[in-house]
Amino acid sequence: MLNTHVPHKTQEWMTAKPYFSFDRLAEEYDSTSNEERLRAIRDKYGVYEEDQDEEDSDDEDGMDMDEITTDDDVLFMDTKLQQLEDALDSITEKETYETAHFMHPEHVESFKFRLAFLHADEFDAAAAAHRMVKYWERKVQLFGTEHGLQPNVSLLHFKREDLQALAKGGVRLLPQLDETGRALILNYNGYYDGDPQTMLRLTWYMLHMAVFGNKNDSLNTSVQKNGVVSLSGNGRPANDIVPFRSFHDFSVFLRNICHDLTAVLPLKFAAAHVFPIDQWALKLNELSLQFMGQYIRLRLHVHDASHIHQEKNPIFFPESIAYGIPHTIVPAELGGGGFTTLEYTHWLSMHLREHFQTMTEQEKEGIPVHELFIQMHNNPQPVTH
Repeated sequence: MLNTHVPHKTQEWMTAKPYFSFDRLAEEYDSTSNEERLRAIRDKYGVYEEDQDEEDSDDEDGMDMDEITTDDDVLFMDTKLQQLEDALDSITEKETYETAHFMHPEHVESFKFRLAFLHADEFDAAAAAHRMVKYWERKVQLFGTEHGLQPNVSLLHFKREDLQALAKGGVRLLPQLDETGRALILNYNGYYDGDPQTMLRLTWYMLHMAVFGNKNDSLNTSVQKNGVVSLSGNGRPANDIVPFRSFHDFSVFLRNICHDLTAVLPLKFAAAHVFPIDQWALKLNELSLQFMGQYIRLRLHVHDASHIHQEKNPIFFPESIAYGIPHTIVPAELGGGGFTTLEYTHWLSMHLREHFQTMTEQEKEGIPVHELFIQMHNNPQPVTH
């Protein structure tokens, strides 16, 4: 049962009426087509049947670079790439895309980059073209013209406050994929730090690492084919669980990241699991439904996380195996056996050290000076905060 503790500080959102309630989720689910429901179920549970691929050898939706072995495969991929090029040509408003293409044609035209967008829209070339155009527009909005038009999303593009938020660990890319090859992104609101734009930049960085790695020089085709799963916890007292200055800031972040996940970023969003620790966290989750959009709501599962702070070793995600997520990689904050905050900080310090080794001295000087960041780079040991 959810904790009904009454907070000593009442916030405006606590008395707001949800525009889209939990009760409407079932109604929305029933109103969708059988095909949409089946796809949502497969995404949520990570059920990507190999038997289906064997039965339908003409279905190329899961193809990646390593699987292009026959003349038919080559013909299919060439056809899709040409369709993508034609679709891009037919879009008249694409100034930012054209600028990025002019500056970095080798990246924008690369097979791995275009394949990422094709995978994200299940090889619908027209949809992939629109996603690619929106991707460059959004990237420039978030990172500015100088950095947003670069091929990758780098620490070089971070502001001082971005690095501080990175160290806090509010958004984390877990180091292991789940059993079906999906990347796991932890959104731990208790560690959020910064305004909506900061957290959006940080989330983009983590998602790019999931898809392309540190240097944007590879394509994780497992993640491309199977998607990304979000695990979200609160971890704050009931009177302070909104992770931004206001509920408005929180809604701005949520609305934008949900849009980016489903229509902008070159990846497939597979499922969202949320873990409210009390009735106020549950209320916040319900208020959040209106910003998610139908695609994410169909792939949402709300767990009873009421005993996260009531047991010494809480395991409130026992059904994780059913969703293709082994308990051993579920973060400790969510009752699993995976990374603790201290271990995450150690992993992050090692990641930053590895990233630094790929930079030139001039690039290193371009990173904003931040004491914790420098400490993590120079001494990759667990850092508490």
